Amino acid sequence: MLFIDLTKLEDVQQPLSDDESKPETDGSSEGNRETTKGAAEEVLGNHNDKKEEAERPHPEIPSPSKPLKGWEEKIHQGEQGKLKNIEPVPKARDELKPKKEGSSEETPQGPCVRELLSKAGLEDHYENKLTLSTVLEINADTTSDEPLTTMQSLPGAFLKKLMMANVNARSVKCLTIDQEVSYYGVDNLDTDTDSSDVINPLDLTTALFLCSDGFLQQEMIQKMSMCQFSVPLLLPNCDTEQITLMLWALRDIVKKFRSSSQMATNAFVEERIVLSDIPMVSFVRLGQSSLSKSQILNKLLSNPQQYHDTFVHHDMECGDVPRQISDGLVEISWYFPCGNRNIDMFTKPVAVANLRGDIRSFETQFSFLCQTSAAVYIFIDDFEEDFKVLEAEITKAEIFLVVNSQRKTYRVDTLKKMITNYSINPTNVIVKKKQNDAEFVKILQSSVGDIIEKICTSWK
Repeated sequence: MLFIDLTKLEDVQQPLSDDESKPETDGSSEGNRETTKGAAEEVLGNHNDKKEEAERPHPEIPSPSKPLKGWEEKIHQGEQGKLKNIEPVPKARDELKPKKEGSSEETPQGPCVRELLSKAGLEDHYENKLTLSTVLEINADTTSDEPLTTMQSLPGAFLKKLMMANVNARSVKCLTIDQEVSYYGVDNLDTDTDSSDVINPLDLTTALFLCSDGFLQQEMIQKMSMCQFSVPLLLPNCDTEQITLMLWALRDIVKKFRSSSQMATNAFVEERIVLSDIPMVSFVRLGQSSLSKSQILNKLLSNPQQYHDTFVHHDMECGDVPRQISDGLVEISWYFPCGNRNIDMFTKPVAVANLRGDIRSFETQFSFLCQTSAAVYIFIDDFEEDFKVLEAEITKAEIFLVVNSQRKTYRVDTLKKMITNYSINPTNVIVKKKQNDAEFVKILQSSVGDIIEKICTSWK
């Protein structure tokens, strides 16, 4: 992650009012909502083909196919791995269209968004956004505990549980006849369950963020953080092919932590996430991977006594449902030490980003992570694939490969050739051998811990 000096962003940053520039001490402050009313989240943009370019210049997200110019000169200033004092621009909406990659494109087309929103009963809110006051309104629906029988009831049930900070909010699903049966007999072996009324939790949250206004997004992210859920950092919209950087919605998150160096004084640090100097490490997938990236990340961030499903994974309820609109989503979560060496996984805070989908289909998101992360861990199985995305990428992050030696496609000679071709440090290859996930996660934790220490030392 890189240090960003707001004085370098005069062509993008608008002056904030006195009230808006003051740090917030209460994440739910109504006064702050009034002073920032009408503010929209900052959206990563590329308006090269638009007339407004001459009127409002802005930095361009680097494309892997061309060198860094304005982005490197205007945004990526200072020390590697450090992101500080980022404040989104109220009412600024710079749009970015992700780059398509032909046959490898995973992003669904626009009709998929409309179709899913229609099934979920959110179609009317795609243009007329849901508001916080509407969600907090108490009526017959919010006080009812009737079983969920249709997909249209899922968004409301999710929001109801989320506003209550219920950690089971992501587990909402329709009750089918099959689920009312406690067991299956021999006669039911050939009966398939109906999957027409199920939705992946990531699709549900993506749909709700696309259909919510800025203040509801801010409240949703705050509640998700309280439940220790990952929250969206880059929100894709495959209808418009634009990506939204959710910094404005993240501004209400306040965290308190204590690093190991503060253990003797019993002092805590409490500050807003968007203003914190926290190194970020990113985890992505290149091609297919036999390792569950999200499940491994959950174990990476959890100690044995306090496991949390921070990131949605295949073995969660409805986690195995194919994603329709959430590929290209970049989620982020944070780890904060409490100062107890016996339970702390890391001695210093760290942000962890997780890109959903193949990086060959989402080069814009991958490029952003390469420029803002201290390290990028790439999960990969097949070394015979076409990896031009690595060849073209200009990155300030340290690149790591995470491979599974138990796969049939694993070849040591091919791996060595790939390391040479793409100038990857041989010590940055993490191989899962004949070991269980617990042992493998310890190796990964050690690697991430070294990155954190290296970056924090360079900041001093």
